[in-house]
Amino acid sequence: MRKHLTNFDLKVIAILSMTLDHMGYYLFPFDDWFRIVGRIAMPIFAFLCAESFRYTKDKKAYALRMIVCGVIYTMVRLYVEPSGTGDIFLTLGLGFMMLWGLEEKQYLLTIGAFLIGVLVPVDYYWYGLCMVPMMYYLKDKKLAMLLVMMGMNVLLVSTSNVHPMQYYSILSVFLIWLYNNQVGCKKWKYFFYIYYPVHVVILAALAWL
Repeated sequence: MRKHLTNFDLKVIAILSMTLDHMGYYLFPFDDWFRIVGRIAMPIFAFLCAESFRYTKDKKAYALRMIVCGVIYTMVRLYVEPSGTGDIFLTLGLGFMMLWGLEEKQYLLTIGAFLIGVLVPVDYYWYGLCMVPMMYYLKDKKLAMLLVMMGMNVLLVSTSNVHPMQYYSILSVFLIWLYNNQVGCKKWKYFFYIYYPVHVVILAALAWL
């Protein structure tokens, strides 16, 4: 299989998917197609987070940036939607910490990060937290990644109040398989940190009009 997608390409796909998902949530709640397309975003972001763990030179700075942004964006999100969960940045940041604990054999760190995520609770619950380590360890095991993704989705849908459209997230695996281990464009490295809260606030404001 020829691989064509860079890290930047996957990030753009995830951002566009996430944006459509949030448009569906805030503006078109009765049109499932927006939410279906949005299902592929979270697994791709988790994969990119795992890749950041693999290659970043300063894991402490990365983890701190993700968690601080996650806490701030969670406050914004809860202001917009008081009944909401913790922000996706917090999910990914804690997933990063879980992976770090596993790699360093500091299992209390892994358990602690997981428990914090469950108690908050963060976006995507245990599923999102475990997605980062799963993507890290199964990066080069295509069939295993696909099967584990299927199993995680079955467990999530069958044990929580998650719509069956969540199964469409499995399609993200086929895009991840096209990753060519290249960074791609570096100019927009911090764009997502700004884009995420801004687009949520704008969509929520439009929904209130």
